[in-house]
Amino acid sequence: MSTTTSIARPTRVSGSWGDGTNWGTVLVAGAWQNLTLGTNWFANVGSYTPSARAEGDTVKLCGVLQTLGSGSSTAATLPASLRPASRAILTVSFEGSVGNIFGQLEARTDGTMALATAQSGSCLLSLDGASFRLS
Repeated sequence: MSTTTSIARPTRVSGSWGDGTNWGTVLVAGAWQNLTLGTNWFANVGSYTPSARAEGDTVKLCGVLQTLGSGSSTAATLPASLRPASRAILTVSFEGSVGNIFGQLEARTDGTMALATAQSGSCLLSLDGASFRLS
């Protein structure tokens, strides 16, 4: 019987074959953890829930956030175990009043992720493919 364990941070698993030869080390990715969304920011219906997970020393993001025009500059907050040691600037995709553009999202050491690109009105913010180093 096998069991599944949800882990917040990745784990390294290593071992050897029955003959004593080493089969190496495998990195097991952490579980996806939902982001806490900022004021007037919502998960976009039909998209992945805005979330993050650790893969080694890298945090990967996924999901789409939406604001209807009066969202705070803080789009979301990362879980404590997934916050960068130094400020990280991420390239993200926006769809809004200025059309479809690439912009910047700042991931701060306190876990807040704030827009570094000016955006007025409602917009969609895609986190898919964005990542940063933990340390």
